[in-house]
Amino acid sequence: MANQMEYGMNNLVSIIIGTKNRHDLLPRAINSLFAQTYKYIEILILDASDNIKTKNYFNSINDDRVKYFHFNPDPGRTEILDIGIRYASGKYICFLDDDDEYLPTKIEKQVFYFSKCADDVGLVYTWSDYIDSKTKEVKFRWYPKNKGNIIEKQLETQSLGAFITWMVKKEVFEKIGGIKKETNYIADWKMGCDITSICTIDYISESLVKVYVNHNYTRMQEQDRSCYKKLNELLEFHLFFLSKYKDKFELYPRSKYTHYLAISRIKAQMGDYWSFIHFFFLAISLKPFKIKNIKSFAKS
Repeated sequence: MANQMEYGMNNLVSIIIGTKNRHDLLPRAINSLFAQTYKYIEILILDASDNIKTKNYFNSINDDRVKYFHFNPDPGRTEILDIGIRYASGKYICFLDDDDEYLPTKIEKQVFYFSKCADDVGLVYTWSDYIDSKTKEVKFRWYPKNKGNIIEKQLETQSLGAFITWMVKKEVFEKIGGIKKETNYIADWKMGCDITSICTIDYISESLVKVYVNHNYTRMQEQDRSCYKKLNELLEFHLFFLSKYKDKFELYPRSKYTHYLAISRIKAQMGDYWSFIHFFFLAISLKPFKIKNIKSFAKS
């Protein structure tokens, strides 16, 4: 990799970490940032814990690149991320969950890649591997290959890879008004739509992030939710999505397919079979030969 002062690689990168009551997982994430080959970074720990253990860990760190903020009561994951963006001083912004880690060259390679990209590129993502925390086996590899103007794909499905692989220009967040909590579900997908609506996307074809699963912790946004509440929130999300991006869907109507199919499945689980049939056939009308239609109908 080139000298970091070349290619504009002296730009500050802000990494935002939201955490809550997981002080024992956090050191792995932080240590992966200390191990970065790109050193011009700031690390923002946004802690919503109801104890002082995370703060005690922060107090043990002797590195002025790390900044700590505590929130009580917990404002929620989306609000935490939005606060982090507003507090960030970097030209570029990254995110890292408290239970995951970056490979050492992740930030450097993204900053270098940005230096070679066209000006209209606002987000560069990487590939990621999902690791079983107990067996250390790779359970899943997320290696998307979407680049350029991908709003049509992003409307239909999350097409930008894992959220924690992203590096985004802070000016992009300023243009879209940060991260707004408009729904309780899948904020990453919505944020990706907002971003791809105003800029193009590129990616690095290398896995530079490890995402850990099966570690006996529940994701913060999944705590205290009943199954029925989850269904209602997921239904609300898809209906919101169809309304929020109505003008985009008018340009790309086939992108409604995934949402109609999801709504039909949710309605079936809720016992609303007339609505299930209605939305299922709306989905089929958009992509009549897609094999997922048959599989979804059989499962429902």
